[in-house]
Amino acid sequence: MKIKFITTSEARDILHEQMSKKGKEMEHIDQIENKEYDYTSSFSRHSSGEKGKQITEYVMKIAGVEEELAVKIADMMPSNMEQLRSILISYKINLAEDILNKLLDYLNSV
Repeated sequence: MKIKFITTSEARDILHEQMSKKGKEMEHIDQIENKEYDYTSSFSRHSSGEKGKQITEYVMKIAGVEEELAVKIADMMPSNMEQLRSILISYKINLAEDILNKLLDYLNSV
């Protein structure tokens, strides 16, 4: 079984779709699903799951990092070098300055 990492915004969209299929009657939506949806809605930094996926793919392409780290960066959306480096350090990754700047420029523009 292959693990697929997804952003919080992608998870929110999946939950929203599942909840919509159950109908508009709230009693059909179980409590856990509702709490998961509230959580993902609160912490999503992107307007859509597709946007989170695009950011993840860009980070993987430019930085050459694994999907798990790219998703973490897309979820956290670091806005400065210190924040980006603290994420990378937790994965024991050290990237060249030009790549870091390119990533930050992109993340700050989306």
